[in-house]
Amino acid sequence: MQEDGEWRKLKGVLTLPLGDFRSHEYLIYEYEGNEEIRANPQTGALQFNGTPQGLTLQDMRYMEHEMGGRPMKMLMGKVRTPFGAVIGNLNLDLQDPLKMEAVPIFKKGGGITDNAASFNILPLAGEYTGLCQKGNVELLLLQIETARGMNELEEERVTSPFGAYHITGRLGRRCDTSDSTCIWQAYESGTYNFFTGQLFLTGAKLGNPDNSRDLLCQVDGNTILCDKCRFAKVEEGAQKSAPHLTPTASSREFHLELPESPKVTELSSLKEMRGSFFGYLHHEQLDQYQALRLDVRAYYSTDFGMMQIPRPQIEGVAHLFFGTPGNSQHGEPLTYAFRPRPFLDSSSRHTDQKNGLTFSDEERGIFLVIEEWKKESIRGVWYSHTRGRIGTIELLRGEELPLLPPEAVSIPSIEGGYLAGEGDQPATHHLLELKSHPFFNAEFQPHNPYFPLTLTGDLKFFSHDGLVYTDPVIFGSYDFYTGHVALLLDAGKGHRMLTGRISPKGKLLLSLPSAPANGAVIQNHRLSLVR
Repeated sequence: MQEDGEWRKLKGVLTLPLGDFRSHEYLIYEYEGNEEIRANPQTGALQFNGTPQGLTLQDMRYMEHEMGGRPMKMLMGKVRTPFGAVIGNLNLDLQDPLKMEAVPIFKKGGGITDNAASFNILPLAGEYTGLCQKGNVELLLLQIETARGMNELEEERVTSPFGAYHITGRLGRRCDTSDSTCIWQAYESGTYNFFTGQLFLTGAKLGNPDNSRDLLCQVDGNTILCDKCRFAKVEEGAQKSAPHLTPTASSREFHLELPESPKVTELSSLKEMRGSFFGYLHHEQLDQYQALRLDVRAYYSTDFGMMQIPRPQIEGVAHLFFGTPGNSQHGEPLTYAFRPRPFLDSSSRHTDQKNGLTFSDEERGIFLVIEEWKKESIRGVWYSHTRGRIGTIELLRGEELPLLPPEAVSIPSIEGGYLAGEGDQPATHHLLELKSHPFFNAEFQPHNPYFPLTLTGDLKFFSHDGLVYTDPVIFGSYDFYTGHVALLLDAGKGHRMLTGRISPKGKLLLSLPSAPANGAVIQNHRLSLVR
């Protein structure tokens, strides 16, 4: 890629999902420029130096060989983390991003295997059942929720490798007066070092500081050991199936008809550079499309060193829209401002005639690499600092958005009113109302894909006796790169966090935990909400 006045520079983005590529829990590590990406001139090995909280990749070497009867091109080396100074091996399979195949599972001693049990660092969120060997044997229940971009605690975000996520949960045991499971302790936050397996949950006060009990645990795969209590994860649905090992769901199926037009270069007129371009971003992991508008401004500048020769300068604003084009349920768009930079065309036979011109919005964590810029169209790749490579873009100069075939699935809008559908309790129902609006608080910026937007609203429960109970939604996050949704409720006596997914058709599938109160019966409602 090329930024500012540099013709070419290296930039690396390492995406590390917990579990397989469907997981909503993932970490991002970035490496950029000569300071962070260096080559050993004698061996040719690369070293990637991250931030103080990042990963350092050492002695990374390109190799071509055969493993398990499959020819492979690989980047292999060592990895070090400051969280426990763990040293391990990193094996990366080089693939064409538009023709992805399943990533092989590497065995500890070398080679590859089909055994999915080799996965040891799995998603933390879920429900666990267990036994305690302290005194009388006791059956317990541990529930954990995680949500990206919801962590308000700066210290946790900096000191924990899992700091991008807010952790809540509760520990339950048999009720004193029934065979149900009641809350014994609720947890309002936590830290998780998945490199060492250490999990620390901070107990909520629940109105009585003496009742607060923190919990220190060790995570090993699907098992959590807390003191003398051992918990095993309850697997259901997709968790029981084979791991999803293909990084992308599909290559781009639906393309715009881009007309033939002259290539834009430094010698082109400003009129050929500036203008509005409309099209779509294809989310490769979800195989969904999102409407995109890019407005480009171009002008001449002489701020380029001693020679003071006028050169074209460009800047831009991109708008990402939610929902199906033409549908009224589109919601608030996300807007990104790309800083001014000189126009450069670095395409050549060495780059397969692809340019690497990069538009960046560092504040909101987006960069767009334009590979082909013509008078009437733009092609490129969209990247996010919170997710890595998202997918390709195709844009057409014009005044309105061209339509894709109806079979193309759009990234759904999260805004609107939802009513509990099938699967909820009979004779009762829930009504959820959500609204997006700008939330200019840098505390949530680094890890929140929905930044600078937040979600607020109300969750209303209509009981069978005609009473209505309302819990305000005080903050919400929508990771539209994975479809994961998290909503923080003010439940009066304490906060509780709803987590789940939104389907391509806009149905919300949320898990509603019990209110955080000692002795309350644990009733984890599964809400299926439709517009």
